[in-house]
Amino acid sequence: EAVPVSAQHGEGIADVAALVLAATRKKRAAAGLPEDGGGAAADDGAERPLRLAVLGRPNVGKSTLANALLGEERVITGPTPGTTRDAIAATCAWRGRPVHLVDTAGIRRASRRE
Repeated sequence: EAVPVSAQHGEGIADVAALVLAATRKKRAAAGLPEDGGGAAADDGAERPLRLAVLGRPNVGKSTLANALLGEERVITGPTPGTTRDAIAATCAWRGRPVHLVDTAGIRRASRRE
């Protein structure tokens, strides 16, 4: 299901979060796992970081979304297509849990790749 999102203006983020939460609860229930997300800790007791990649077409605001999620201007953004050429990784915390965020350069059709 497509959800319109504007990272720059913060619109649609709550809709995406609600859809992800609903899908996660549905999958956890189908797998017989508790709703609270138990089992997220690694075997040694330390919490594993959530690994999150921002994917999409080129020049649609992925880096702006990454900056909004990070709460700082970590990734260079601009109106020029191709500003992000390589994947850029950053680490932050969300609700006390470590998050490993990767901003990608964008997915192009095979016919448009060099």
